[in-house]
Amino acid sequence: MLEHGLKERHGERLMVLPTSREERPDRRLLELSYGRFRSVG
Repeated sequence: MLEHGLKERHGERLMVLPTSREERPDRRLLELSYGRFRSVG
């Protein structure tokens, strides 16, 4: 089932950023979260 779903999306964009800046993630918070994620492993 996953394979078929992935194949249907072939060639399509997987992610689209919101056009409104207010709806986009806070870059500083993303950096903090990613830093914590990397420090665990």
